[in-house]
Amino acid sequence: MDSFAQIRIERIGARSPHLQSVKNLADENSGTLGFFPAGAFDEQATRGQILVALHGDKTCIAYLLYRVARNRAFIVHLCVDGSWRSKGIAKLLVDELVGRTSQYQGIGLWCRRDYDANKMWPKLGFAAWAEKLGRKAGGSELAFWWRPHPHTDLFSASIQELLGSKLCAVIDASIFFDLGSTDEDEESEESKYLTASWLHETLELCLTDEIFNEIQRCPDANERRRQQQFAHRFTIVPHDAVTFENAEMVLRGVFPDWLTESDESDLRQLAKAIATGQQFFVTRDVALLKTADKVLEAFAFHILTPTDLIVRIDELRREAEYQPARIAGTLLAMRLVHAREEPILTDAFQCAGEGETKTSFQHRLRRSLATPSEIECLVALDCNKTLLALIAYRRHGDTLEIPLIRVRRGSLAMTMARHLILRSLLRACSNQQTLTRVTDSHIEPIIANALTELLFVHSDGTWVKASLDLADTKDRIAKHLHRLSIDHVEGGYLKKLADAVGVTSIDATLELTKLEKALWPAKIVDANIPCFIIPIRANWAQHLFDEHLAKQELFGAREGLALNREAVYYRSKSLCGLRAPARILWYVSKDRRFQGAGAVRASSYLDSVMVGRPKDLFRQFRRLGIYEWRNVYDLAKRNINNDVMAIRFSDTELLPGPIEWAQLQTILRENGCKSQIRTITTVTNEVFAKLYVLGKSRARRA
Repeated sequence: MDSFAQIRIERIGARSPHLQSVKNLADENSGTLGFFPAGAFDEQATRGQILVALHGDKTCIAYLLYRVARNRAFIVHLCVDGSWRSKGIAKLLVDELVGRTSQYQGIGLWCRRDYDANKMWPKLGFAAWAEKLGRKAGGSELAFWWRPHPHTDLFSASIQELLGSKLCAVIDASIFFDLGSTDEDEESEESKYLTASWLHETLELCLTDEIFNEIQRCPDANERRRQQQFAHRFTIVPHDAVTFENAEMVLRGVFPDWLTESDESDLRQLAKAIATGQQFFVTRDVALLKTADKVLEAFAFHILTPTDLIVRIDELRREAEYQPARIAGTLLAMRLVHAREEPILTDAFQCAGEGETKTSFQHRLRRSLATPSEIECLVALDCNKTLLALIAYRRHGDTLEIPLIRVRRGSLAMTMARHLILRSLLRACSNQQTLTRVTDSHIEPIIANALTELLFVHSDGTWVKASLDLADTKDRIAKHLHRLSIDHVEGGYLKKLADAVGVTSIDATLELTKLEKALWPAKIVDANIPCFIIPIRANWAQHLFDEHLAKQELFGAREGLALNREAVYYRSKSLCGLRAPARILWYVSKDRRFQGAGAVRASSYLDSVMVGRPKDLFRQFRRLGIYEWRNVYDLAKRNINNDVMAIRFSDTELLPGPIEWAQLQTILRENGCKSQIRTITTVTNEVFAKLYVLGKSRARRA
């Protein structure tokens, strides 16, 4: 170890005293390195394209000679002195080369397939993408090994766009070989279900470049070439090298101590899949499936069989699309756009796929920036100052117009789109504006899907949604909407809403819940919708109602509205009559650490209640919460066979005037309700309306 610590990597020139040592090492290993003229060593040294590993300051124990062509770096020689092999020296040299050539597309090399070095290249991050015959008659086959650098070029941008529009699952070698096989056996049949035509619009099957290393083990050259061609019909997703190395290190603690060459490839396949940023890995390998629970806990990454993927396709797609827990840790801030950012914004947000030209986008952006008194143009940034989204607001009386709304492509694009649109609705509510209109003429499918889910209506090239900050009876809300529809540009839309509210029976629970959501935060106070008060500890409320707002506004909120549309809250199983759909009032339990605890602080919609084993529920709802497995496990009293309850809720509204414990008890007693809120409590629609209106009206009086 001390000896290894003395090793350093250095780039040498033509006058370096170590150049002769490099030539000597090359001569000693010429049988595998091949002929390379002495003058060529001098030329490469002059170009600064020889790296040496030095022990102390004197002894050259290894070297790497490379060249650069066609925007790529190519390794010509990588040679380590025999007494220093298998000690990590090659990795040190390759890592140094990676750092010195990061401006290029990547690093490649050709190596004879019958050399032992082919077992080393996968461990150094390379994959055998292709092969050819050597130039000599009857010569050996050569494999081309490639390690790409992570660049955001047009190719990777197209991959990111694809990954943002479908559920993407990385398949392992067992599935890949099944799909490429013409055999009709029972084992491969399950894999081939993944190619069903109805899945094409929903599911993208992806590979990591490790598949090429799996293919290399096939002894038949024609079969290898056929499989390589077949592999290129799939999306080869790039991976982050640092994340891969970290994942590989963690996975070694999950896999057995002794691994075959095939096992090593399985481990790298899984580590690379994790490092792609995707969430699903499909396999039939029993050993890999046994690691599923530990991998899920460590990486929030699912290992599934083909059948599991197909059966849960809708649930998993939603999990991939909407991950508020990830957004909470990603979004840093929103700020005004600077004029000098136009080129960067054009590259990031021009909708070329929807027919928008660069000139058209720049004209639209400049028009927004040129009228700051009318239009506010904002960008969302992550913690690395990377642009995530672009949005512009224009206020027209009772309408909040959005002339520009874009999100950056990637695995979090759908989550970011929902987050941005919900934020806009909150803005309209806080400004007491009735309508939110999206007039951007180049709406990408990701944005359109988010608008549809948040109940916007598309008409004549615009998207519109009403938001009534009103709690009243069904008939009065219908009349209010009718009055708004008169002489309004969106009169037809408002009249349809008015008619729908007017004709719906007060006993039609599901329909009225949908109408309330369409008019959110409106409440139809005489609707027969089940209502509950649910106690929640302050530390969970702080995060569940949105980590970002909770820190600033949950206790002492000004706007009083949460940003996450969906979340899940776990409780121990209880016979409380909780059922969905329903309305919830959240009572935040007393806690001296939090100012404002011990009060009803928020209202939500209850979307579903599920009781089941803790592992099953945690897998299903992990994307929605801030819970870790240990939290759910503790709730189950550290017994995986004990059932717990998952409460999925949405459209949370923080009440501007929280209702404190003493007043809550008075109202509950006066209306014949149980006043001790130790567990979930059922209340009537009348009591819900009184509490909700009180929580809203206090702030208005203030």
